[in-house]
Amino acid sequence: YDEFMFATGDCQKWLRAKKDQVFGYYSNSPRRIEESSVRSGPYEAKWYRRTTSEHDPWITLEDYSTSVAKGYVLYGGNSFGREHAANVVAVNNGADVYIRMSPEGRAQQEACQKAHEGWDLVRHVPPGLSWHPATDNLVGTALYGTPSGEHGDEPWTIRWNTMDYDEFMFSTGDCLKWLVAEKSQVFGEYSNAQRQVLKSSISDKPYKARWYRRAASKHDPWISLEDYSKSVAKGYIMYGGNGFQREHALNVVAVNNGANVWIRLSDGGKKAKERCEKAKKGEDGWQLVRHVPAGPSWHPATDLLFGSEVYGKESHDEAAPAWSVKFMDRNYDQFMFATGDCQKWLMADKHSVLGWYSNAARDVLESSISDQPYKARWYRRDGSKHDPWISVMDYSNSVASGNILYGGNGFQREHAAHVVSVHNGADVYIRMSPAGAAAQKQCEEMQKGWTLVRHVPAGFKWHPATDNLVGSEAYGDPTDDTKAWSVRYDGTDYNEFMFSTGDCLKWLVTEKDTLLTWYSNAPRRIEKSSLSDSAYDARWYRRTTSKHDPWVSLRDYSESVNQGYIMYGGNGFEREHANTILPVNNGANVWIRLTEDGAEQRAPCLAARAQEDGWEVVRRVGPGPTWHPATDVMVGTDKYGTPAGPNSTKPWTIPFNTKNYDEVMFASGDCQKWLVTTKLNLFEWYSNGPRRIERSSLSDTPYDARWYRRATSKHDPWISLKDYSDSVSKGYIMYGGNSFAREHAYNILPINNGASVFVRQSPESAAVQGPCREARKGEGGWKLVRRVKAGPTWHPAKDKLEGTEEYGTVGDAESPQTFSVKFADDDFTEFMFATGDCSKWLIATKESVLDWYSNAERPIESSSISSQPYKARWYRRSTSAHDPWISIQDYSQSVSTGGILYGGNSFGREHAGNILPAYNGANVFIRR
Repeated sequence: YDEFMFATGDCQKWLRAKKDQVFGYYSNSPRRIEESSVRSGPYEAKWYRRTTSEHDPWITLEDYSTSVAKGYVLYGGNSFGREHAANVVAVNNGADVYIRMSPEGRAQQEACQKAHEGWDLVRHVPPGLSWHPATDNLVGTALYGTPSGEHGDEPWTIRWNTMDYDEFMFSTGDCLKWLVAEKSQVFGEYSNAQRQVLKSSISDKPYKARWYRRAASKHDPWISLEDYSKSVAKGYIMYGGNGFQREHALNVVAVNNGANVWIRLSDGGKKAKERCEKAKKGEDGWQLVRHVPAGPSWHPATDLLFGSEVYGKESHDEAAPAWSVKFMDRNYDQFMFATGDCQKWLMADKHSVLGWYSNAARDVLESSISDQPYKARWYRRDGSKHDPWISVMDYSNSVASGNILYGGNGFQREHAAHVVSVHNGADVYIRMSPAGAAAQKQCEEMQKGWTLVRHVPAGFKWHPATDNLVGSEAYGDPTDDTKAWSVRYDGTDYNEFMFSTGDCLKWLVTEKDTLLTWYSNAPRRIEKSSLSDSAYDARWYRRTTSKHDPWVSLRDYSESVNQGYIMYGGNGFEREHANTILPVNNGANVWIRLTEDGAEQRAPCLAARAQEDGWEVVRRVGPGPTWHPATDVMVGTDKYGTPAGPNSTKPWTIPFNTKNYDEVMFASGDCQKWLVTTKLNLFEWYSNGPRRIERSSLSDTPYDARWYRRATSKHDPWISLKDYSDSVSKGYIMYGGNSFAREHAYNILPINNGASVFVRQSPESAAVQGPCREARKGEGGWKLVRRVKAGPTWHPAKDKLEGTEEYGTVGDAESPQTFSVKFADDDFTEFMFATGDCSKWLIATKESVLDWYSNAERPIESSSISSQPYKARWYRRSTSAHDPWISIQDYSQSVSTGGILYGGNSFGREHAGNILPAYNGANVFIRR
């Protein structure tokens, strides 16, 4: 409501007055009456409304002094009597009070409410005797209460210091009083200074009013419809803080249903922000590299915008604390400086910003005030940590007007107060312009198909890595090229390196095998480079004793240091090795790739790695300094780690001694080195003995290499592509155990992504193992009567194969348990003795087996080594509980070669150890 009517009960006396004329505190002061029962037009009468009197207000048709006697008093309180009441209340049938919203008030209120469209309500104080509790000088950092709309019963505010806006609206709760002003006019530090009002409830046109916003006063700002000096008494104050009371609040907050603060981004502000907003979104190639939040200070940086300083935590949150990334090593040729709300910004070329100057005219490409190039006077003085001072206009005019867009060293005063605190902080963006990007396109085309694995930015130190380019080190953040970083690539398939400068003006390509060996000032082959399209040699260093190595260069190391031709160095090495190239050519990068040339040579291993062609991975060691932890001499009884395929970075193995296989593949993780051998060839004891390799990454045809598999060494077997003696230094060792380290591991595992062991039943094995497989299936009339599981001891039976013993739980020929059934009463004529995996077997007649003999030749019908009958010397003595000893060849040579196929009485030692664990135990079949 905006009007009162005070009337007697009989309506003979009445008056109508505006709400703001009734409210307020006054003593015998003239107040305006719109009309009354004694006058048809406006006039004034002296009334009382004192803070100290509970009877007030005294509302009268004429001045209070003459109205008591005339019976013209129309309102009094506290049940006051005497003639004040007797002359009117008793005579005129009492008295009433009415309120309404007048037609003109309604129109004004509707205009105000319509004006709220597109505005965000951010602060509210309900009707009462106090202004807003906030003490943030309207910056928008205070937070209290629960947002409950413009007519809530409790004061509340949200934080809006990080919101995009350029205008304020201050309005009373009844919307009868309001004003709109730009954010820049509200903010700033001033005392009784003229500030621009765009429009208000008292004027549709812009005008000025004197306000206060003092840094030392928590009550400020005082925002008012007219000058502060006139507005307190009139109830025209539109904003005050710190819960201020007195007439500042009484004349408006109590009278006009509280007060509200609204904000918005105007249409003009939106248009000016578009260019800046694109940068904030990372469009048009812009990257945010430095940020200072709303507050009293400029950027903490003192690097004069070189981009060498790093602090804080990178974030796109506008409220985030000040931060900066290192950007001196990024490819860019343009800057954008912008306020956090994007209301003020400018673009300039890198060379316009980065030079030494003092109040000199510098080129601005475009800005929030002009879409055409122009000049502005800035400062960037060598030795001044506050510089540069970058501004939308000349520095001299920009401090007071809040147009400074960059300052350093945490500078404060009005340089920051008029911008950083008002416009939601400030940001620095960089980008490579379209013209600059075109110059780098050729380099990017060349790098297609390569993977970037290591980077050092522009600076004065080489790569921090000390892994001699093996690729075992990981550090830094690969998404942040302003800092050195590396990913582990020792687990990656590749065969070529590319070394390039950050600007791609210098580069070379070399093969992995050329680089990753040990040498000192030795010629190494460069396939091509920025100096030559043809292959040539250059002398490099890669020494086991130097963490700085390798030194990779476009020409011989000796001439490359001073010419800026060093392409790789490690351990953070400095001096001219780094400073002649890294700061000049924007750092350096290491790339890797796998060419198509080696695809055919790698195919068998790749099939195994994909577990195709019957291959299964059973053991793996990742890239690192040590071989397999296993100590089972490749028997397959160890179990550790979590099986995670042939690309696992951690060692693991599954027990595979019970698996049916006859071939083994040993392969590096990247499949560049591999060999295939037979199980029978592998599982014997030998010391630097020649062993047959069926095929390998070096040869498609069989050949021999000298290996070690000694019963006394937990590191064995040593499986290698060539003789062990030649393979250690060349990185040709394909298997080692017991976590052996030294060059045996280091020359291959970190370089070739570790190593894996695969097993399979070869296609050719069917012919050799056919009879055993038939027996294992219960075909061909064969019956399984006795089994010993994979383990260290032979059958428990002591019946010398007469079939009188029964024990264990009967299973099949691959069961993980030992058992025997009675077969003494069975009608049979033949025995088959076989390993659980059918790799070794023999068939002999019952008569050949069940007789007494000692190292005597016994007939064998057929076996896994011969389809024709032959003889072998066995034992079956009446005095030995371990007998019979049945073997593929003579007993004397079968113990060491793992050729024993039957023993009893749980006999152990090499008789069992050389065959049962590796070949999934042993079985006895009978048939007629």
